Amino acid sequence: MIKGLNSFRFFSFLAVFLFHSTNHFEIGYLGVSAFFVLSGFLITPILVNMKGERTPDYFTKFYGRRFIRIFPLCYFYLAAMSILLLATQAHDEDAIRFFEQLPFAALYIYNFFHASSAYSHTSLLTHFWSLGVEEQFYLVWPLIIFFVPAKKLKKALILTIILSVAMRILFLEFITHQQWHILNPDPTLVIYVLPTSHFDAFAIGGFFAIFIKDQKSIWAFILAAAFVAVGLITYRFATGTYYFASMGYPSFMGDSYKSIWGYSFANLVFAFIILNIRQGIFFPRIFNNKAIDYLGKISYGLYVYHYSVLHFMHKLTLPNPVYILLSLMLTIIISLLSYELIEKKILLLKDRFFPVRRTVQAAASQY
Repeated sequence: MIKGLNSFRFFSFLAVFLFHSTNHFEIGYLGVSAFFVLSGFLITPILVNMKGERTPDYFTKFYGRRFIRIFPLCYFYLAAMSILLLATQAHDEDAIRFFEQLPFAALYIYNFFHASSAYSHTSLLTHFWSLGVEEQFYLVWPLIIFFVPAKKLKKALILTIILSVAMRILFLEFITHQQWHILNPDPTLVIYVLPTSHFDAFAIGGFFAIFIKDQKSIWAFILAAAFVAVGLITYRFATGTYYFASMGYPSFMGDSYKSIWGYSFANLVFAFIILNIRQGIFFPRIFNNKAIDYLGKISYGLYVYHYSVLHFMHKLTLPNPVYILLSLMLTIIISLLSYELIEKKILLLKDRFFPVRRTVQAAASQY
Protein backbone atom coordinates (compact mmCIF):
# COMPACT_ATOMS: atom_id res chain seq x y z
CA MET A 1 0.00 0.00 0.00
CA ILE A 2 1.35 3.42 -0.98
CA LYS A 3 1.06 5.90 1.87
CA GLY A 4 -0.46 9.24 1.00
CA LEU A 5 -2.56 8.28 -2.00
CA ASN A 6 -5.73 7.93 0.06
CA SER A 7 -5.11 11.47 1.27
CA PHE A 8 -4.70 12.57 -2.35
CA ARG A 9 -8.15 11.11 -2.99
CA PHE A 10 -9.63 13.15 -0.17
CA PHE A 11 -8.11 16.41 -1.38
CA SER A 12 -9.37 15.65 -4.89
CA PHE A 13 -12.85 15.17 -3.48
CA LEU A 14 -12.52 18.34 -1.39
CA ALA A 15 -11.71 20.32 -4.53
CA VAL A 16 -14.89 19.03 -6.20
CA PHE A 17 -16.92 19.69 -3.05
CA LEU A 18 -15.76 23.30 -2.90
CA PHE A 19 -16.46 23.71 -6.61
CA HIS A 20 -20.05 22.60 -6.03
CA SER A 21 -20.59 24.52 -2.80
CA THR A 22 -18.93 27.90 -3.36
CA ASN A 23 -18.24 30.39 -6.13
CA HIS A 24 -14.71 31.02 -4.90
CA PHE A 25 -13.02 27.79 -6.00
CA GLU A 26 -14.00 27.26 -9.61
CA ILE A 27 -10.83 25.34 -10.43
CA GLY A 28 -12.14 22.61 -8.12
CA TYR A 29 -13.79 20.78 -11.02
CA LEU A 30 -10.29 19.54 -11.92
CA GLY A 31 -10.45 17.36 -8.83
CA VAL A 32 -12.24 14.86 -11.07
CA SER A 33 -9.24 14.86 -13.43
CA ALA A 34 -7.03 14.15 -10.42
CA PHE A 35 -9.18 11.09 -9.65
CA PHE A 36 -8.75 9.89 -13.24
CA VAL A 37 -4.97 10.27 -13.16
CA LEU A 38 -4.82 8.37 -9.87
CA SER A 39 -6.98 5.60 -11.34
CA GLY A 40 -4.54 5.15 -14.21
CA PHE A 41 -1.60 5.30 -11.81
CA LEU A 42 -3.01 2.50 -9.64
CA ILE A 43 -4.91 0.32 -12.07
CA THR A 44 -2.26 0.06 -14.80
CA PRO A 45 0.40 -1.63 -12.61
CA ILE A 46 -2.25 -3.97 -11.20
CA LEU A 47 -3.20 -5.11 -14.69
CA VAL A 48 0.44 -5.37 -15.79
CA ASN A 49 1.20 -7.54 -12.74
CA MET A 50 -1.85 -9.74 -13.35
CA LYS A 51 -0.81 -10.22 -16.97
CA GLY A 52 2.84 -10.84 -16.08
CA GLU A 53 1.96 -13.44 -13.48
CA ARG A 54 -0.48 -15.10 -15.89
CA THR A 55 -3.33 -14.65 -13.44
CA PRO A 56 -6.03 -17.24 -14.20
CA ASP A 57 -9.29 -15.64 -15.30
CA TYR A 58 -7.56 -12.28 -15.82
CA PHE A 59 -10.70 -10.52 -17.00
CA THR A 60 -13.11 -12.25 -14.64
CA LYS A 61 -11.05 -11.39 -11.58
CA PHE A 62 -10.41 -7.80 -12.56
CA TYR A 63 -14.01 -7.04 -13.53
CA GLY A 64 -15.31 -8.98 -10.54
CA ARG A 65 -13.19 -6.99 -8.09
CA ARG A 66 -14.18 -3.73 -9.74
CA PHE A 67 -17.86 -4.70 -9.65
CA ILE A 68 -17.71 -5.34 -5.91
CA ARG A 69 -15.90 -2.06 -5.29
CA ILE A 70 -18.12 0.21 -7.37
CA PHE A 71 -21.61 -1.11 -8.03
CA PRO A 72 -22.99 -1.75 -4.51
CA LEU A 73 -22.53 1.83 -3.26
CA CYS A 74 -23.79 3.32 -6.50
CA TYR A 75 -26.97 1.27 -6.51
CA PHE A 76 -27.47 1.74 -2.79
CA TYR A 77 -27.39 5.53 -3.32
CA LEU A 78 -29.80 5.35 -6.27
CA ALA A 79 -32.19 3.12 -4.33
CA ALA A 80 -31.99 5.17 -1.13
CA MET A 81 -32.53 8.44 -3.00
CA SER A 82 -35.49 6.98 -4.87
CA ILE A 83 -37.10 5.84 -1.62
CA LEU A 84 -36.44 9.18 0.06
CA LEU A 85 -37.96 11.19 -2.79
CA LEU A 86 -40.98 8.91 -3.01
CA ALA A 87 -41.50 8.92 0.76
CA THR A 88 -41.34 12.70 0.97
CA GLN A 89 -43.46 13.05 -2.18
CA ALA A 90 -40.95 15.50 -3.60
CA HIS A 91 -42.17 17.09 -6.83
CA ASP A 92 -39.57 19.78 -7.43
CA GLU A 93 -37.58 19.90 -10.67
CA ASP A 94 -34.60 18.07 -9.20
CA ALA A 95 -36.76 15.16 -8.06
CA ILE A 96 -38.52 14.91 -11.42
CA ARG A 97 -35.21 15.00 -13.28
CA PHE A 98 -33.75 12.41 -10.92
CA PHE A 99 -36.33 9.81 -11.93
CA GLU A 100 -36.15 10.80 -15.60
CA GLN A 101 -32.37 10.42 -15.63
CA LEU A 102 -32.11 7.45 -13.25
CA PRO A 103 -31.67 4.81 -16.01
CA PHE A 104 -28.62 6.59 -17.42
CA ALA A 105 -26.94 6.62 -14.01
CA ALA A 106 -27.86 3.00 -13.31
CA LEU A 107 -26.33 1.90 -16.62
CA TYR A 108 -23.18 4.01 -16.14
CA ILE A 109 -23.83 6.00 -19.31
CA TYR A 110 -24.80 9.24 -17.61
CA ASN A 111 -21.83 11.01 -19.19
CA PHE A 112 -23.25 10.35 -22.67
CA PHE A 113 -26.62 11.69 -21.57
CA HIS A 114 -24.78 14.68 -20.05
CA ALA A 115 -23.29 15.41 -23.48
CA SER A 116 -26.68 15.37 -25.19
CA SER A 117 -29.03 18.24 -25.87
CA ALA A 118 -31.62 16.51 -23.65
CA TYR A 119 -29.48 17.01 -20.54
CA SER A 120 -30.75 19.17 -17.68
CA HIS A 121 -28.93 19.66 -14.39
CA THR A 122 -29.89 17.99 -11.14
CA SER A 123 -27.60 17.98 -8.13
CA LEU A 124 -29.02 14.58 -7.21
CA LEU A 125 -27.39 12.89 -10.23
CA THR A 126 -25.28 15.22 -12.36
CA HIS A 127 -21.99 14.23 -10.73
CA PHE A 128 -22.56 10.63 -11.86
CA TRP A 129 -21.10 11.55 -15.25
CA SER A 130 -17.61 10.90 -13.86
CA LEU A 131 -18.63 7.46 -12.55
CA GLY A 132 -19.63 6.64 -16.11
CA VAL A 133 -16.23 7.71 -17.44
CA GLU A 134 -14.48 5.69 -14.73
CA GLU A 135 -16.48 2.55 -15.47
CA GLN A 136 -15.89 2.90 -19.22
CA PHE A 137 -12.17 3.13 -18.47
CA TYR A 138 -12.39 -0.09 -16.46
CA LEU A 139 -14.07 -1.81 -19.41
CA VAL A 140 -11.46 -0.76 -21.97
CA TRP A 141 -8.18 -0.61 -20.05
CA PRO A 142 -7.83 -4.33 -19.23
CA LEU A 143 -8.21 -5.09 -22.94
CA ILE A 144 -5.45 -2.64 -23.87
CA ILE A 145 -3.04 -3.96 -21.25
CA PHE A 146 -3.79 -7.61 -22.09
CA PHE A 147 -3.42 -7.39 -25.86
CA VAL A 148 -0.57 -4.87 -26.13
CA PRO A 149 2.83 -6.60 -25.86
CA ALA A 150 4.85 -5.48 -22.83
CA LYS A 151 7.59 -4.04 -25.07
CA LYS A 152 5.06 -1.80 -26.79
CA LEU A 153 3.17 -0.62 -23.71
CA LYS A 154 5.07 2.67 -23.46
CA LYS A 155 4.24 3.53 -27.07
CA ALA A 156 0.62 2.48 -26.54
CA LEU A 157 0.26 4.82 -23.55
CA ILE A 158 1.82 7.71 -25.48
CA LEU A 159 -0.46 7.00 -28.43
CA THR A 160 -3.48 7.00 -26.10
CA ILE A 161 -2.48 10.44 -24.81
CA ILE A 162 -2.12 11.79 -28.36
CA LEU A 163 -5.42 10.28 -29.50
CA SER A 164 -7.25 11.72 -26.49
CA VAL A 165 -6.03 15.22 -27.32
CA ALA A 166 -6.91 14.65 -30.98
CA MET A 167 -10.45 13.64 -30.00
CA ARG A 168 -10.86 16.86 -28.05
CA ILE A 169 -9.81 18.80 -31.14
CA LEU A 170 -12.28 16.91 -33.32
CA PHE A 171 -15.19 17.43 -30.94
CA LEU A 172 -14.40 21.12 -30.52
CA GLU A 173 -14.29 21.69 -34.28
CA PHE A 174 -17.27 19.50 -35.07
CA ILE A 175 -19.64 20.90 -32.47
CA THR A 176 -18.54 24.49 -33.11
CA HIS A 177 -19.07 24.38 -36.87
CA GLN A 178 -21.77 21.73 -37.36
CA GLN A 179 -25.44 21.66 -36.47
CA TRP A 180 -25.94 18.26 -34.85
CA HIS A 181 -28.85 18.74 -32.50
CA ILE A 182 -28.36 15.52 -30.57
CA LEU A 183 -25.36 17.03 -28.76
CA ASN A 184 -25.28 19.84 -26.24
CA PRO A 185 -24.48 23.10 -28.10
CA ASP A 186 -21.65 23.88 -25.64
CA PRO A 187 -18.59 22.05 -27.04
CA THR A 188 -16.55 22.52 -23.86
CA LEU A 189 -19.21 20.70 -21.83
CA VAL A 190 -19.36 17.85 -24.33
CA ILE A 191 -15.58 17.54 -24.26
CA TYR A 192 -15.58 17.58 -20.46
CA VAL A 193 -17.95 14.63 -20.01
CA LEU A 194 -17.02 12.25 -22.82
CA PRO A 195 -14.65 9.39 -21.94
CA THR A 196 -12.32 9.90 -24.90
CA SER A 197 -11.45 13.34 -23.53
CA HIS A 198 -10.06 11.85 -20.33
CA PHE A 199 -8.23 8.78 -21.53
CA ASP A 200 -5.04 10.82 -21.55
CA ALA A 201 -5.50 11.25 -17.78
CA PHE A 202 -5.60 7.47 -17.29
CA ALA A 203 -2.71 6.96 -19.72
CA ILE A 204 -0.54 9.65 -18.10
CA GLY A 205 -1.20 8.08 -14.70
CA GLY A 206 -0.24 4.65 -16.01
CA PHE A 207 2.84 6.00 -17.79
CA PHE A 208 4.15 7.68 -14.64
CA ALA A 209 3.43 4.62 -12.50
CA ILE A 210 5.44 2.28 -14.71
CA PHE A 211 8.00 4.26 -16.68
CA ILE A 212 8.91 7.42 -14.75
CA LYS A 213 11.65 7.15 -12.16
CA ASP A 214 11.57 9.04 -8.88
CA GLN A 215 11.66 12.81 -9.28
CA LYS A 216 12.63 15.68 -7.00
CA SER A 217 9.62 17.44 -5.51
CA ILE A 218 10.77 20.76 -6.94
CA TRP A 219 9.58 19.66 -10.38
CA ALA A 220 6.01 19.21 -9.16
CA PHE A 221 6.03 22.74 -7.74
CA ILE A 222 7.60 24.20 -10.88
CA LEU A 223 5.06 22.49 -13.12
CA ALA A 224 2.15 23.55 -10.87
CA ALA A 225 3.41 27.16 -10.88
CA ALA A 226 3.76 27.08 -14.67
CA PHE A 227 0.24 25.65 -14.96
CA VAL A 228 -1.23 28.53 -12.94
CA ALA A 229 0.90 31.18 -14.68
CA VAL A 230 -0.04 29.98 -18.16
CA GLY A 231 -3.70 29.80 -17.17
CA LEU A 232 -3.84 33.31 -15.76
CA ILE A 233 -1.88 34.83 -18.64
CA THR A 234 -3.92 33.18 -21.39
CA TYR A 235 -7.16 34.07 -19.61
CA ARG A 236 -5.95 37.68 -19.36
CA PHE A 237 -5.25 37.82 -23.10
CA ALA A 238 -8.61 36.24 -23.89
CA THR A 239 -10.81 38.34 -21.58
CA GLY A 240 -8.77 41.34 -20.50
CA THR A 241 -8.96 40.41 -16.83
CA TYR A 242 -7.68 37.88 -14.30
CA TYR A 243 -9.83 35.24 -12.65
CA PHE A 244 -8.10 33.86 -9.57
CA ALA A 245 -11.02 31.67 -8.43
CA SER A 246 -10.24 29.42 -11.39
CA MET A 247 -6.49 30.08 -11.59
CA GLY A 248 -7.16 30.93 -15.22
CA TYR A 249 -9.01 27.67 -15.97
CA PRO A 250 -12.74 28.43 -15.59
CA SER A 251 -15.17 25.58 -16.14
CA PHE A 252 -14.90 24.10 -18.59
CA MET A 253 -11.83 25.66 -20.19
CA GLY A 254 -13.66 27.73 -22.75
CA ASP A 255 -10.94 30.27 -23.59
CA SER A 256 -7.63 29.98 -25.43
CA TYR A 257 -8.38 26.43 -26.62
CA LYS A 258 -7.82 25.21 -23.08
CA SER A 259 -10.37 22.45 -23.60
CA ILE A 260 -7.76 20.91 -25.89
CA TRP A 261 -4.49 21.36 -23.97
CA GLY A 262 -5.57 22.41 -20.48
CA TYR A 263 -6.66 18.98 -19.28
CA SER A 264 -3.40 17.34 -20.35
CA PHE A 265 -1.42 20.08 -18.61
CA ALA A 266 -3.42 19.55 -15.40
CA ASN A 267 -3.00 15.78 -15.68
CA LEU A 268 0.79 16.17 -15.86
CA VAL A 269 0.75 18.26 -12.69
CA PHE A 270 -1.33 15.65 -10.88
CA ALA A 271 0.93 12.84 -12.12
CA PHE A 272 4.05 14.56 -10.77
CA ILE A 273 2.34 15.13 -7.42
CA ILE A 274 1.21 11.50 -7.21
CA LEU A 275 4.72 10.33 -8.10
CA ASN A 276 6.17 12.48 -5.30
CA ILE A 277 3.56 11.12 -2.89
CA ARG A 278 4.66 7.61 -3.81
CA GLN A 279 8.21 8.67 -2.92
CA GLY A 280 6.99 10.08 0.38
CA ILE A 281 8.41 13.55 -0.31
CA PHE A 282 5.28 15.62 -1.00
CA PHE A 283 4.12 17.20 2.27
CA PRO A 284 4.47 13.84 4.07
CA ARG A 285 3.10 15.14 7.38
CA ILE A 286 -0.14 16.07 5.65
CA PHE A 287 -0.51 13.18 3.23
CA ASN A 288 0.49 10.55 5.80
CA ASN A 289 -1.91 11.89 8.41
CA LYS A 290 -4.10 9.03 9.64
CA ALA A 291 -7.30 11.07 9.80
CA ILE A 292 -6.90 12.36 6.24
CA ASP A 293 -5.89 8.88 5.10
CA TYR A 294 -9.16 7.52 6.49
CA LEU A 295 -11.16 10.24 4.77
CA GLY A 296 -9.46 9.15 1.57
CA LYS A 297 -10.59 5.56 2.17
CA ILE A 298 -14.21 6.72 2.25
CA SER A 299 -13.76 9.20 -0.63
CA TYR A 300 -15.93 7.17 -3.00
CA GLY A 301 -18.83 7.64 -0.62
CA LEU A 302 -17.90 11.28 -0.08
CA TYR A 303 -18.16 11.87 -3.81
CA VAL A 304 -21.38 9.90 -4.30
CA TYR A 305 -23.27 11.51 -1.39
CA HIS A 306 -21.93 15.07 -1.33
CA TYR A 307 -24.00 16.70 -4.07
CA SER A 308 -27.33 15.53 -2.70
CA VAL A 309 -26.29 16.68 0.78
CA LEU A 310 -25.55 20.11 -0.66
CA HIS A 311 -28.91 20.01 -2.43
CA PHE A 312 -30.91 19.40 0.74
CA MET A 313 -28.79 21.67 2.97
CA HIS A 314 -29.26 24.50 0.50
CA LYS A 315 -32.98 24.46 1.26
CA LEU A 316 -32.21 25.64 4.81
CA THR A 317 -30.92 29.02 3.53
CA LEU A 318 -28.00 29.09 5.96
CA PRO A 319 -25.13 31.61 5.81
CA ASN A 320 -22.71 30.35 3.17
CA PRO A 321 -19.79 29.45 5.50
CA VAL A 322 -22.17 27.55 7.80
CA TYR A 323 -23.82 25.87 4.80
CA ILE A 324 -20.45 24.67 3.47
CA LEU A 325 -19.11 23.48 6.82
CA LEU A 326 -22.28 21.66 7.90
CA SER A 327 -22.67 20.08 4.46
CA LEU A 328 -19.10 18.80 4.57
CA MET A 329 -19.53 17.42 8.09
CA LEU A 330 -22.82 15.72 7.19
CA THR A 331 -21.28 14.25 4.02
CA ILE A 332 -18.41 12.82 6.07
CA ILE A 333 -20.78 11.32 8.67
CA ILE A 334 -23.00 9.69 6.02
CA SER A 335 -19.99 8.36 4.11
CA LEU A 336 -18.38 7.05 7.30
CA LEU A 337 -21.54 5.14 8.24
CA SER A 338 -21.91 3.89 4.68
CA TYR A 339 -18.32 2.63 4.62
CA GLU A 340 -18.33 0.98 8.04
CA LEU A 341 -21.80 -0.55 7.86
CA ILE A 342 -22.08 -1.44 4.16
CA GLU A 343 -19.00 -1.03 1.96
CA LYS A 344 -16.38 -2.49 4.30
CA LYS A 345 -18.21 -5.79 4.59
CA ILE A 346 -18.86 -6.01 0.87
CA LEU A 347 -15.21 -5.26 0.03
CA LEU A 348 -14.18 -8.43 1.88
CA LEU A 349 -15.93 -10.38 -0.86
CA LYS A 350 -13.27 -9.36 -3.40
CA ASP A 351 -10.68 -11.77 -2.02
CA ARG A 352 -13.27 -14.41 -1.29
CA PHE A 353 -14.73 -14.66 -4.79
CA PHE A 354 -11.96 -13.17 -6.94
CA PRO A 355 -8.64 -13.91 -5.21
CA VAL A 356 -5.35 -12.80 -6.78
CA ARG A 357 -1.73 -13.45 -5.89
CA ARG A 358 -0.10 -11.54 -3.06
CA THR A 359 1.99 -9.29 -5.30
CA VAL A 360 -1.10 -8.23 -7.19
CA GLN A 361 -3.13 -8.03 -3.99
CA ALA A 362 -0.60 -5.61 -2.49
CA ALA A 363 -1.08 -3.26 -5.41
CA ALA A 364 -4.83 -3.82 -5.53
CA SER A 365 -5.27 -3.05 -1.82
CA GLN A 366 -4.79 0.63 -2.60
CA TYR A 367 -7.72 0.48 -4.96
